[in-house]
Amino acid sequence: MKVAAHESTGVFLQHRAKFGSLELSVTDWSGENLQRLHCHATPRFVVLLSGTFEERSGGVCPHCVPGTTIFRPPYVPHENRYARCGGRYLSVAVEAQWLIDHGCDDMLREQMRYLSDVSIVPSAVRVAREALSSGRWSRLTLEAFSLELVARVGRAVESQRASRVPAWFGEACAALRDRRVEPLSVLQLADLVGIPPLRLAREFRRHAGMGLGAYARTQRLERARTLIERSDATLADIAAEAGFCDQSHLSRCFRRVYGMAPSELRRSRWAPRVSPRAKVVETS
Repeated sequence: MKVAAHESTGVFLQHRAKFGSLELSVTDWSGENLQRLHCHATPRFVVLLSGTFEERSGGVCPHCVPGTTIFRPPYVPHENRYARCGGRYLSVAVEAQWLIDHGCDDMLREQMRYLSDVSIVPSAVRVAREALSSGRWSRLTLEAFSLELVARVGRAVESQRASRVPAWFGEACAALRDRRVEPLSVLQLADLVGIPPLRLAREFRRHAGMGLGAYARTQRLERARTLIERSDATLADIAAEAGFCDQSHLSRCFRRVYGMAPSELRRSRWAPRVSPRAKVVETS
């Protein structure tokens, strides 16, 4: 196992390990950073463990939060804007021939995928923890955990590709976003979209990767984050606007997810920049 212990690249700190056809890296970043438009020569499975970043690819610009999993096919250009609050992500790069040998060559023709499958996160945490430790059995353990992670992400990509999102799902998401201050109950939401409550709860989790309550909380936090970064409203007013009981409630929830207080983010607001051209890089 080749290990480059804590290789520093600007505001990034990386721990890398390579075994066979897999290359793993655990990356910590601190401070704002813009990774301009680039692409990778190998397929990558990325799991965000803490912090937030935005990824721009093909006109899509999702805001990635802890637990977001990304499958990046080879040579797909993307740009990453990392939040000043810092964070950590895990990346597993797989040689294309390995996927072909294991009957997964269709992944090489796959599009960029953003997943919210909570079953992936425990595997990613185990991989990251093992990568940052050392011991007699580290190589075997790390390789086993990495293969488990790749398999879980592959299944999730396949499931997302095959699933057909029903028309009511978008309506339910919009209702949860719009009713942050006075959230709808499961019964009210089910009545609004016209399906039974139990089916709503079950199928919403399958399509969103999280339950109704978790989705509503995520939307409230995202609204608060946007207002903190883009407005001069007081934190108390932002808490009320986003649907929190008070500023203290907002601060507790915000710190739990983003790893910093709203006031810290307010002091570190920054603006995005756009890069005009892509280049191939071999960093995670």
